[in-house]
Amino acid sequence: YQRRVRGLLNIRYNAGLISTDTPLLNCGMSLQEVKEVLRYRLNRTTNPNDILSLANTLLSQNEFDLLYDVCRFGQNLLLQLDQNRIDTAKRKLVIADIRKPTNKITDEQKKILDLEENLRSTLPEYLRLPIEKIHDLRYQFAELMVKGALNNKNNAIFQLKQTNKTEIDDAAETIKLEKIIEEAIHAIQAPPQLLKLCRLLDNSGSPILGIPVAEYAQLMCITIRKKLRERTEIATKIKLLEQEATRLKRIKMDLTKQQLSDMNSLREKLVLFQMPYSENMNALDINALEQMTLQISILMMSCAVNFKKNLMEKKKLVIQKKDIFTKKEKEKVDNLEELDGLVNKVLDWALEGRVEDPQHMIQLAKNLNEPDLDFASSICETVRKRLKQLKDLSEFRAKQEKELERLRQERETTLTNWKLLPDKESRALYELELQKEVDLVMIPTYVNITKEKLEYFESSITQFILDCIYNRKDRFEDEIKNPSKFPNVPRRSTEQIATERNRFSDMVANVIVKIEDPKMLYEIAQHVQKRKDGDSVVVIGEKAQKMISHVEALRETRAPLQNELDVLIASKEDLLKRKRQFDKQDRIDELQNLIAKLPPWPEYADLNNYHQYDSLSLDVVRVMTGAILDNKTALEQDIARMFKENAPETINHKKIEQDRNDIQEKIRHLTKQCLTKFSNPAYLLKFANDMKARKETEIVIEVIQKCLLRIMEINQQRKKRKPVQLKIDELELANEEATKAGKTFSRKEKLAKLKNKISKLPLWPHFAQLYKDNQYDQTIFQAIEVALYAVLDDRDAHEAAISKQYYEDRTSVDANKIASERKQKEEAIQKVMNWALENISELEYLQNLIQGLTGKREVLLALHLAEHCLKQIKNIKKIRNEKNKLQYRINILTDEEKFLQSRKKTLDPAAAKELASLKKKLEQFQTPSFDLGSETKHQTLKGDLAVQLVNSTLDKKNFITNIMKRDLEMTDERKKHWTDYISAIHQKLAELLFAYIKNPNVLLSLSKILRAVNEFDFALKMGEHCFNQLQKIRKTREKIEKEDQERNQLQLEEENLHKVMQYLPLAKKQKLRDLLLDYRVLQDAAFYYALNFDPDDFALTLTQHLLSVSIDSRKAPPVQFPLVAPDTNVISMDIDEEQQDEEEEEGEGEEDEEEYSDDHAVSKTKTKAKTKSKTTATTTASQSTKTKQIIELALEHIFKIANLITLAKLLKEKSEWANVITCGNKCQQRITEKKKEFQQHEDLKNEFERLDNERLQLMLSKDSKENEKVDVSDIEAKIEATKQSLGALPIIADMDKELETLNQQLLEITELVIEAAKVEIREEELRKQTIIAFKANTTTQRWDQVRALTPEEDWGKVKEELVVYVLRQNTNIQDKIELLLKDGLFKQVIEVFPKPTGKKEERELLLLVYKTIEEKEPALLEKMIPIVSRYMKRYYQEQKYDKMNPLLDRFQRRFPGLIWSLLGHACDMVMFDIMPSQYSNFVIMLRDMKHRLELLNKKDHWDKFFKDFKRKHVGKKKLMQMVNLIGDSVWDLEVVVTSEDRGNTRKRIKEDSSSPITTTPTSAGTDSETPKSKKGKRKSLGAASTSKKKKSKTPLTARGDKTKQDGGEDLEEEADTEELY
Repeated sequence: YQRRVRGLLNIRYNAGLISTDTPLLNCGMSLQEVKEVLRYRLNRTTNPNDILSLANTLLSQNEFDLLYDVCRFGQNLLLQLDQNRIDTAKRKLVIADIRKPTNKITDEQKKILDLEENLRSTLPEYLRLPIEKIHDLRYQFAELMVKGALNNKNNAIFQLKQTNKTEIDDAAETIKLEKIIEEAIHAIQAPPQLLKLCRLLDNSGSPILGIPVAEYAQLMCITIRKKLRERTEIATKIKLLEQEATRLKRIKMDLTKQQLSDMNSLREKLVLFQMPYSENMNALDINALEQMTLQISILMMSCAVNFKKNLMEKKKLVIQKKDIFTKKEKEKVDNLEELDGLVNKVLDWALEGRVEDPQHMIQLAKNLNEPDLDFASSICETVRKRLKQLKDLSEFRAKQEKELERLRQERETTLTNWKLLPDKESRALYELELQKEVDLVMIPTYVNITKEKLEYFESSITQFILDCIYNRKDRFEDEIKNPSKFPNVPRRSTEQIATERNRFSDMVANVIVKIEDPKMLYEIAQHVQKRKDGDSVVVIGEKAQKMISHVEALRETRAPLQNELDVLIASKEDLLKRKRQFDKQDRIDELQNLIAKLPPWPEYADLNNYHQYDSLSLDVVRVMTGAILDNKTALEQDIARMFKENAPETINHKKIEQDRNDIQEKIRHLTKQCLTKFSNPAYLLKFANDMKARKETEIVIEVIQKCLLRIMEINQQRKKRKPVQLKIDELELANEEATKAGKTFSRKEKLAKLKNKISKLPLWPHFAQLYKDNQYDQTIFQAIEVALYAVLDDRDAHEAAISKQYYEDRTSVDANKIASERKQKEEAIQKVMNWALENISELEYLQNLIQGLTGKREVLLALHLAEHCLKQIKNIKKIRNEKNKLQYRINILTDEEKFLQSRKKTLDPAAAKELASLKKKLEQFQTPSFDLGSETKHQTLKGDLAVQLVNSTLDKKNFITNIMKRDLEMTDERKKHWTDYISAIHQKLAELLFAYIKNPNVLLSLSKILRAVNEFDFALKMGEHCFNQLQKIRKTREKIEKEDQERNQLQLEEENLHKVMQYLPLAKKQKLRDLLLDYRVLQDAAFYYALNFDPDDFALTLTQHLLSVSIDSRKAPPVQFPLVAPDTNVISMDIDEEQQDEEEEEGEGEEDEEEYSDDHAVSKTKTKAKTKSKTTATTTASQSTKTKQIIELALEHIFKIANLITLAKLLKEKSEWANVITCGNKCQQRITEKKKEFQQHEDLKNEFERLDNERLQLMLSKDSKENEKVDVSDIEAKIEATKQSLGALPIIADMDKELETLNQQLLEITELVIEAAKVEIREEELRKQTIIAFKANTTTQRWDQVRALTPEEDWGKVKEELVVYVLRQNTNIQDKIELLLKDGLFKQVIEVFPKPTGKKEERELLLLVYKTIEEKEPALLEKMIPIVSRYMKRYYQEQKYDKMNPLLDRFQRRFPGLIWSLLGHACDMVMFDIMPSQYSNFVIMLRDMKHRLELLNKKDHWDKFFKDFKRKHVGKKKLMQMVNLIGDSVWDLEVVVTSEDRGNTRKRIKEDSSSPITTTPTSAGTDSETPKSKKGKRKSLGAASTSKKKKSKTPLTARGDKTKQDGGEDLEEEADTEELY
C-alpha cells in the first residue's frame, strides 16, 4: 500500500498538482482519481517527449496499467501528428501550385500565404516532426509497453513460485503478454524496429514470443516491397510518357489528351504517395529489403535455438530442484521432437519463398548446428532449384531484352519515316519498357547471375553438404576414440566401425556423382583435403582428370567443325549484306548435321581454349599428391603411437612396411604422371614447391632436374626458331605494306621457303615466349633455390636425427651408415650447386641465392657462389666495355662525319671504311640475355657481397666455436671436420677478397668490421691491400692526366686549324680519336678513378684506422681460429687491371719505371722495388714494429703536407713519439720539395719573360741588316721549351701566400717533432729541429734555443750557417738586426742595414746600432759613416732637420772633423727643391749648424761653408736676406722668421683664392712627410736616378737581399765617403 501511495504521489507531483510541502496523510487517492488526474494532464499535453518521459516514470514505478494507457495515448497523439504532417505536405503543394507564374494572385493573397508559411515555421518542433522521428517515438512507446508486460509477467510468476512448489500455471499471464506484444507490433511499421523488439524479447528470456514479431516484420517487408513497386510503376509511367512526348516532337506531334490527363494524374499520385515509414528511398532499396529478410530469418532461427537452449538449462536447474517449470514449459520439454524440429521449421519457413538469394540461403544453412544429413540434403536441393529458376529467369530476360531492342529499332525506323508503330506493337513495346524500368528497381542484384556465380554457388552447396558429412564423421570418430565422453552411445564392433566408415565414403562419393566441371571438382578436392580424407581426394582427383580428358577429346572433334561453321556463317552474312550470292550453303548444312550428332558441349568448357585445363591438371595432381602425403603423415603418426602404446611383439611389422610401400608407390605414380604429362617449367616448379613443403627431397631433385632440362630444350629451340621467325615477320610486314600500296610482292618464294623451314622444326610450346630470350631466368633461379633449400633442409634434418640418436642411445649408432648417408647428402648438395653454377648468370639472382645461403649459415657454399658471381661480373664488364668501345668509336666517327658534312667535306676513306665495319660489328655483337648493368651498380654489388661474406664467415666461425665449446663429447673426427671447414672458409674468403675487391672504401669497411671482432692481423692485411689499390689508382690517374693533357692540346690545335679552314694531319687525327675513345671509356670506370676521389685523403683515413688496429691488438686477447690472409707481396702492383685489361693481357706483371706522384710534387727518383719492400708488414713482428711498418707504408702513400701534419698529430695523441719524428721528417722533406718546385716555377717564369723581351726587341729592331743576321726561331724554340716546362708544373695563384702557408706548416710540424725528440731524448734530432724552427721563424728566442742546444765547439759553424741564412731571408729587418746585435755580429748588421724610409722605428734602430757598436766595437764606426750620411740626406731633404740631432750629437763626438762636411752635403741636397715657404725652417737649421760648429771650435769651417753657400745661391734674394740675419745679434731670428711666415701665409691665402694649385708646408719637428710643391718642382739627383732604375728580377731564395744601388745617389755617397776618408 505504501508503494502504491508513493507512486501516486510522485505522479501527482510530476503532474504539478501538489507541492513538496503537502502532507503525506492528506494525499491519499484512489486509482480512478489518479486516472482522472492523468487524463487531465494528458489532454493538455501535445509534446510526445513529455508523454514518453511520463511513461518511463510509470515503468520504473511498476504501474503497468497506467503505463499502457499513457503509451496508447502517446500512440494516438503520434498518429494525429503524422496526419497533420500529411495535411501540411498537401497544403504546401496547393500553395506551390497557387504561386506558379501562370496563376495571377493579388498582393493581399500573397501576403496571406506568406503569413501562413511564417506561422507554420514558428510552430514548436514537436509539432513538425519528420516521419522517421514519429516512427521512432512510436517504437519507444511500444517498447515500453512490452517491457511493462514482461515485468508484470515476471512479477506474477515470482509470486506464484512463492506459493506453489510443484507446477505453475502461467497461461493467463502469457495471454496478457501476447496481447500487449500484438498491440505493440501493430503500432510499428519499420522492419528494423520490429527486429529490435524481437531481440528485446529474445534477450528477456522469451525468445519464443519473438518469432511472431519477426513474422510480422516479414509481412511489413512484403508490404513495403508492394508499395515500392507501386511507386516505381507510377514514376516509370511518367518517364515513359515524357520520353514519348519528346519523340513525338520529332514528327511534329503531341501526346493525346488521354495521355496528358494520365500523366498529370500520375504526377499528382507520385507527389502525394506516402511510403510506409521513411521518406528516404535508400532505406527502401530492394537489396536492403533482401538483407532485411535475411536478418529476420537469422533472428528467428536464433530465437528458436535460444528457446531450446533456455529450456535445457532450466531443466538442469529443475533436476537440481533449484527452479520450477511453468505449465507451458513443461509441455515443451516433454515434447522434445517438436522442440528439435523448431529450428528446421523456421528454416523451412524462410526458404519457402521468403529468402530467395542463393547466397543468403546458403548462409542460413550454415547457421545450422550439426543438422540432420537428410535435412541438409533437402536444403541443398532447395538452393539448386532456386539456382535453376534464376538461370531460367536470366534466359527469359535475355529474350525479352532482345525483343525490346528489336521493337525499339523498328520504332526508330518508323519515326524516321514520320510514322508511328501499330497499336499492338506499340503496346507490347510499352509493356516491355515498363517491365524493364521496373525491374531495374525491383529486381535485386543477385538475380543478374553469371556463369561464375552459378559455379560458385554450386561449389558452396557441395562444400556445405560435405561439411555436414564430415562433421558427422568427426563425431563418429570421436565416439570411437573417446567413449567416455559419450556414455549413452553403445559400443561398436570392428565390422560396424568399418561399415560406418564405408558409408561415409559412399556418401561423399554420392555428392560428386552429378558434378562434371573439373574446376569444381578440384575445389571440392581441396575442401576435402582440409578434412583429412586423402582417399576421397584421390577419387575426386581421378574423376577431375577423366573429365578433363573427356572435354579435351570432345574439343579435338568439335572445335575444327565449329570454327569452320562460324567462318562460313560470317562470310554468308557479309555477302548477304552486300547483296551477293553465297554458294556454300551445303557445307553449312553438312557441318550443322555433323555437330548435331556429336555429344553436347559442356557449358563450363571453352571450345577454342585448347589449353584451358593445363594449369588445372597440375593443380589436381598437386592436391592429390598432398592428400597422399597427408595419409603418409597420418600413417607415421599411427605407427609412432602404436610403438609407444603396444608391446613390440604385438606389432605387425609386415603390414606397416606394406602400408608404407603402398603410399610410396602412389607418390611415385603421381610424380611420374606429373613428369610425363607436364612440360611447362612453371608447372613443374609449382609441383617441386609442394614437394619441398612436404620434405620429399628426392622428388624435388627429380622434378627440378626435369624442369631445368625442359628449359634448356626450349632455349635451344628458340635459338633455331627465332632468327627464322624474325625473317618471316619482316617479310610478312613487307608483304602487307606492298598489298596496301597495290604493289607486287617479289619475295613470296623466300617467304614460303622460310615457312616451310620453320614448319619442320619441333612444335613450339604455347607457354613459351619466342622473342624473350631470358623468359626462364627467374624460373631457373627459383627452381635451383627450391632444390638447394630442400637438400640443405634435408641434410639439417638428418644431422638433427643423428644428434638425437646419439643422445638417446649412443650404442645403437651405426657410424658407417651415418657416413654413407652424409656422403649422399653432400653429393646432392654439390649436384644442386653445380646446377646453380651452370645455369644462373643474372647477378641479382646470384646475390639473392648467396644471401639465402648466408642466412642459413652455409658460408662455404655462399663463397663458391660468390666466386662465380665475381667472375661473372668480370666477364660482364669485359663484354660491356667491348660493346661500349664499339659504340663510342662509332659516335666519334659519326660526330666527325656530321661536322665535315656541315663543311661539305667527307671522312677520309680509311675512317669511312672503319665506321661501316664498326656498325656491322655492333649489329652482330652478341650480348647476354640479361642486363649488363653499369660499373657503379657492379661496384655496389661487389661491396655488398664482400661485407655480407665477411659477416657471415665471422658468424659461422663463432657458431662453430660455440658448438665445439658446448659439445664436450664431440668426437675427434667431428672436431677435425669443423676445423677443416673453418680453414676452408677462411682460405676461400681471403682468396676472393684479395683477388676481386678493388674498391678502397669497401676494403676500409671490411677492415673496420674485422677490427670490431679482434681480427687484427687480417684487418692489417686488408689495409695493406687497400694501400696497394691506392697505388694502382694513382698510376692509372697519372696516365689519365697525361692523356687528358695530350687530348686537350690536340683539340686546341684542331680548333685553331678549323678557324682557318684547315684540318689535322691523319696521324694526329687518329691519335685524337684514340684519346677521345679512352676518355669516354673512362667515364664508365669505377668512381675512384674520378677526380673527386682523393687517394691522399683516403690514405690518411686508412692510416688512422690501421693505427687504431695496431694499438688495439696490443690489448685484446688472441682469438680462436683467426682469419689468415695471403701475403700482399704476391699481389700485382701494376696499373689496375679493372681499368687496363688489355694492357695486362699483353704484358702481365710488367713494372712501371716511374713512381706515382700526387699534387704534381713528388720527385721521380724512387724505384718500385723500394716501394714494394715497404708494402707489407710481417705478421710475426712485434706490435711496435707493426705500427712502425704501418707508418712507413703510409708515408709512401700520403703526400699532402696537411695530411702529414694531421698524421703526426694523431701519432702524438697515441704517444707514438718515434713515429712522430719519422712522419715529421717526411713532412719537412715534402715542404722542401715544394719550395724547390716554387723556385723552379719562378726561375722558368723569369726566363720566359727574358726570352720574350729579347724576341720582342729583335722583332722591333730598326737595323734590318742586323735583324737579318739574327735567327728568331732559336729564341722561339727556347720560349716554347720554357713554356712547356712551365706548363708541366702546377699553377701557383699567389706565390707569397703559398710560401707563407709552407712556413707555417713547417713551423707546426717542427714543433711536433721537437716535442717528440724531447720525449725520445734524441738530442741530435732536437738540435736539428730547433735549427729548422729558427729558419722558419727567425726570432731571438729561437736563436737562444739553438745556442743552448749546440755544443760550444760546434757553435761557430752553426752560427755561421744561421747568419748566412738570416742574411738571405726576406724577413722583418728590425728583428733581423736585433738578432745580429744580440750575438755581436756588427759587421753583418752594417751590411744589411736598410735604406731610410722616414719611419720613426728606423731612426731609433739606427741610434741603437750606433750606440751598441760605439760601446762594443768602436773600430767599426767608420763603416757607419755612409749610413749616417744617407739618413741625414733623406731627413734633411724632407725638412726633418731636428730628427737627426740625437744621432749627430754622438757622431760629432767621434768624428768632429766630418760633421761640417755631412751638413754641407745635406744642405746642398735640400737646396735642390726648396720652396720659399720652407726658408724659415732652413734658416733655423743653418743657425743650429753654426752653433754646432762653434761648439766644436770649427768656426773657420762655418765661415767657409757660409761664404760658399751665399755665392752658390745668390739668386735666392729672400733667402739671402733671411740668412744674413743669422749672425746679427740685434734681431731675434725666430721672431723675424715667425713674422715672415705670417706674411707668407697671407700671401699664400691670396694666391690660393686665385689659383687651384696649393702647397702645404710641413712643420718642423714632426714625423709626417712634406708634400712637394707642384710649382717650380724639380727632381733631386737621388729621385732622378731612382726613376731611371729598372726593377730587377731576383731569385726566390735571394728575396730580401740588399738591393743593388744604381744611380746618382749611390755615386754621391761614394764621393762623400772618399772625401770623409
